[in-house]
Amino acid sequence: MKPGWIRIWRKIKTNPLWEADKPFPRVLAWVDLLIRAAYEDDEVWFMGNTIRLARGELVTSLRILAKEWGWSKNKVNRFLSQLVELKMVEKRDSSLLKIFIVNYGKYQPLEEAGGTRKGQRRDTSNNPEERKKLITLHRDKRAGEPLKNNEPSANANGEPSKFDEPSPRNPDIKRFIDFFCEACKRIRKEKPVITKGKDGRLTKLALKAVSESQLEQLAIWHLERNRHMQATIGAMLAKKSLEILRGDMNRNDFWKEINSSYDRHWPRIDYAKELSKKFQPFSYEQINQIAEEVARQERALR
Repeated sequence: MKPGWIRIWRKIKTNPLWEADKPFPRVLAWVDLLIRAAYEDDEVWFMGNTIRLARGELVTSLRILAKEWGWSKNKVNRFLSQLVELKMVEKRDSSLLKIFIVNYGKYQPLEEAGGTRKGQRRDTSNNPEERKKLITLHRDKRAGEPLKNNEPSANANGEPSKFDEPSPRNPDIKRFIDFFCEACKRIRKEKPVITKGKDGRLTKLALKAVSESQLEQLAIWHLERNRHMQATIGAMLAKKSLEILRGDMNRNDFWKEINSSYDRHWPRIDYAKELSKKFQPFSYEQINQIAEEVARQERALR
């Protein structure tokens, strides 16, 4: 067999052949781990928390892998233990099933502008159109822009069908994401991390429980109060953040602080009239409903 490597698109998991071959052979289970691993340092929303992944890492659970591979959880655990013994993977977090693929960077080199791979020779593809398309896909993915021709971009867990959605068509969703970006610039003086598809879905879930105005107030509270957390919609709706929110809502000055934030970051001359019409405090019941909606989605993805 000739040495070298081939490209495998993560979309292979949507092919009927992928589902037909269950239970998976061990080699296909290994390929699935490679597909799930983060191509670049990334943050993913998992089990109600924002998880930081280094390049080559993935976070999952025995239940998710058992369902995907058609195995029992005990068999999955034994297989992963064998991979650790063979020094093919490392387990890096005792509280979560976070796995690092050893030598991931050696066999999955990063692409630079022009298609050159770090540490390797220039791409020798004889098809310039194909090479140009691959470079464009990579640049779009890194810039957070929508991919061309409606092609899906896989998430860090390698599951394109979970969070791959087009740009939100609901104007309320788009308006809130635009507001979140603007609020982040005004409050934190930085650009937020927006994940296409995933953040649209999270916003849609939240808007089932609260109004657009109330969700904006929640965003302002998160960006002001939780400066130790990431400026992401996923972090704002994470279990830890909502627990802090419930505690803060017991304070008598809670709504006064949110109103003060509006004063500091939005000039009254252009916002006060609109604010007086739309300011609507949210309730414990609404926050609990958001938590339930998010948890329900988490369970559905396990």
